[in-house]
Amino acid sequence: MPEIPGNGRQGARLPRGKRQNTRQIPNRGTSNKERKQEKMNGCNSAAPNSIEIKSYAKINLSLDVLGKRPDGYHEVDMVMQLVDLSDSIRVSVAESGKDNDIDKDSGKDKNRDNEPEIELHITRKDLPTDRGNIAYKAAELMHETFREKSHLPGKIAIEIEKNIPVAAGLAGGSGNGAAVIHALNILWNLKLPLKELKALGAKLGADVPFCISGMASKEANPQLFTYLQNDEKDISTCVRATGTGTELEVLPPLNADIVLSTPPVSVSTAEVYRGIDSITITKKPQTDALIDALKAGSLKEVAKNVDNVLEFFTLKRYDCVMYTKNIASEKTDAEAVLMSGSGPTVFSLYADEGKAKKAFEVMRKENEQTYLCHTLCQR
Repeated sequence: MPEIPGNGRQGARLPRGKRQNTRQIPNRGTSNKERKQEKMNGCNSAAPNSIEIKSYAKINLSLDVLGKRPDGYHEVDMVMQLVDLSDSIRVSVAESGKDNDIDKDSGKDKNRDNEPEIELHITRKDLPTDRGNIAYKAAELMHETFREKSHLPGKIAIEIEKNIPVAAGLAGGSGNGAAVIHALNILWNLKLPLKELKALGAKLGADVPFCISGMASKEANPQLFTYLQNDEKDISTCVRATGTGTELEVLPPLNADIVLSTPPVSVSTAEVYRGIDSITITKKPQTDALIDALKAGSLKEVAKNVDNVLEFFTLKRYDCVMYTKNIASEKTDAEAVLMSGSGPTVFSLYADEGKAKKAFEVMRKENEQTYLCHTLCQR
């Protein structure tokens, strides 16, 4: 896949108002035989056969762990915000290459009840291209849920251009899975509302519903926003997430320049949550005060109230994360510095782009994966 300007290079970003967004890949022509087959299968000829969607990194402006549930999951209370560092996901659908095996009684193709044909290609060769990847699992979930619709094409091809660091507390994988759900909703002409899409996403992971909501904003992917315009009130690039992280409350997004800096270590979310259970947390986030600051549009007050209890574990367990946070705090003019999610990425907030650019130059000397970003601040 071609490089997307402003995302594939460290620190690069498109000028505001000129950032690339979702673009639909047009159908490159349909033969008479294909049109006849579409008619037989009941396909909506207006539906595209390929689409490209951007999935975005998220940061946690606050993260509180309230306790462990009987089912083993943790109750959380957190505020999440999307930033304009993105992956590009292209999803294509086609008729299966398998021979038809028509059931004499039902008249249905028995192959449609088997596993779907899913092809996943990623620009990073160290990532799984099977069920170990959430984008693949999203395609499987959609096929399993809607395979009874006999008109659906049986082959799904997914191409991912990875720019967001992996296992970094930025929900990069969750965003990829969310993009696949959105894509198949459009390509298969399912017309599912946002509520149903988020419910599907919750089956894949706690961050997926927010990614589904946020990437449908007009700034993130205009095509998704148009497709889901009846759900506009529930679309936002900033939310309060409670329960296991899947119960979302729309919040006014933060408008700020950001520097992300990811130390060269992968952090297991499961390890961090196991570790936090045995640690005494001496300072809890003031989430209500943070939300008040967001509603007031005050970066200064937001900066006073960002907090993440998972730092109590990760900063002690991984020296490089603590070091990164200290450098950002001591050597840049940041309004606030915080670890995102379970880490290892550290983000810093800046009052203007000039300060953020200077900070970027400082931080990229410490960590190769350092990015100059801006929050997605249009709902």
